[in-house]
Amino acid sequence: KGLYVLFFTEMWERFGYYTMLSLLSLYMDEHFGLSKPVIGQIYGIFLALSYFTPIVGGFLADKWLGYGKAIVVGSLLMCAGYAMLAVDNFNFFLLSLLVIVSGSCFFKPNISTMLGNLYGDKNPNKDSGYQIFYMGINIGAFFAPFVASVMRNNFGWSYAFVAASAGMLVSLAIFLVFKKHIIEV
Repeated sequence: KGLYVLFFTEMWERFGYYTMLSLLSLYMDEHFGLSKPVIGQIYGIFLALSYFTPIVGGFLADKWLGYGKAIVVGSLLMCAGYAMLAVDNFNFFLLSLLVIVSGSCFFKPNISTMLGNLYGDKNPNKDSGYQIFYMGINIGAFFAPFVASVMRNNFGWSYAFVAASAGMLVSLAIFLVFKKHIIEV
């Protein structure tokens, strides 16, 4: 049962992340009128921080927070960051990206660790569990750009970013409601 919980938690988190990410460059271009080199720099720095800061989040979870609390903190930060993107201010936009990076820092490493803890070290089903888990990532990432474009084209930027935030809320709700099925070793 723990695999299902983590699968759907990660699927909705990836939906929120890729909904936001699929809009990010276009948003900086159309909404703020930034040049392509500046867009590329902001996008690149954002992605680099999103993928390198989880080392810090994993360390903090190992030493102080615990995996479950780190996932909750990360979820709340990402949800807030996505919603903050709807505010029409460039400085607030940059702050939003930092909040999202901070959330990703806590979420990314710890959900994968919790999945590994479901199986232990020598369980032959561990590889299969990770394969199923990664299918959740792919499903969330697959649907995100479609929803992002429909929301942006029909309702505007703010609604598209709120959709990303809503996806993150669904992720957090699944995790909290069904957390009893997960081992936090």
